[in-house]
Amino acid sequence: LRELGFRQCRGDPALFTLHAEDGSLEGIVGTHVDDLLSAGSKVFVKKLEEVAKQLGFGKWESAKQPGGFVYCGRRVSQDADGTVCIDMKDYSKTGLATIFVPMQERKEGDVPITEHQRTKLRKGLGALLWLSSSLRADLSFDVSVLQGEIPTSTVATITKYNAVVRRALKYADFELVYRPGPNFAELGVVVQEDGSHENIKDYGSQMGYVTLLASKEVFDGERGVGSAIEWRSRRIRRVVRSSFASEIMASSEGVDAGRYFRRLLMELKAKDFHPSHMESHESLEATPMMLVTDARDVFDHVNKDKLGLPQNRSLALK
Repeated sequence: LRELGFRQCRGDPALFTLHAEDGSLEGIVGTHVDDLLSAGSKVFVKKLEEVAKQLGFGKWESAKQPGGFVYCGRRVSQDADGTVCIDMKDYSKTGLATIFVPMQERKEGDVPITEHQRTKLRKGLGALLWLSSSLRADLSFDVSVLQGEIPTSTVATITKYNAVVRRALKYADFELVYRPGPNFAELGVVVQEDGSHENIKDYGSQMGYVTLLASKEVFDGERGVGSAIEWRSRRIRRVVRSSFASEIMASSEGVDAGRYFRRLLMELKAKDFHPSHMESHESLEATPMMLVTDARDVFDHVNKDKLGLPQNRSLALK
């Protein structure tokens, strides 16, 4: 790929880009083992055909063909207007299954499960994890909590797992839709975060966020277009003392995710990108970033004129 003019991304070595002489992005290639996933202009496609001649592609599928194609469990299709749809209907119906538990054990609930049942639970949660991280953000919280219960699983854990599987199958037709329209050069990053306090086992607290690529209008305070590109829900790795503390931890995670995708987006936009551009006011203005929180105390603390220290001093380091 590099020999044919593609550039390997610094932020993600599995990505390769092709830029025009004027610096505009012609296309992008993602690699996974021996599979390639690509998108780009006609110029980009011709260049990729040269790659195909050298590597000898076994199969070349297009999202515009009837039914699209399947990549790592996701079915990807593209309409005539450029809209891209991603679903995992087939994966859900073939890869997910409930675990049978006798009626008497279900009634008792807190009975420890057998090692055979634990093995089946691990396998089932692995399938659910891939589904939730690839498409179904609505399952992320439940999958995260269930993973934390594996070492001390009881029959009640399997009952909860079965309920999540049934919900996943009930809405197996769900799809993510990515609509065309926003100017790529003006795209920015929006991260919506949230944190809870002591809502899971052993005084644990959960945090989550979703990262979106958003159009310029969003950063101007207007109605715009946003596309979800990543999401996460996990247990906070410490016992927090308050809702404020959990929101601060979630905000910190959100900022980290936002900065990563901002850097990656800056690299995709610029043919001559260098990490030092992250310190350039002009570059940062061209790729804006916004963190969204529903915690008023976090917003006030960050935006007040004199930034005092919170009572829990370790939070100030965040």
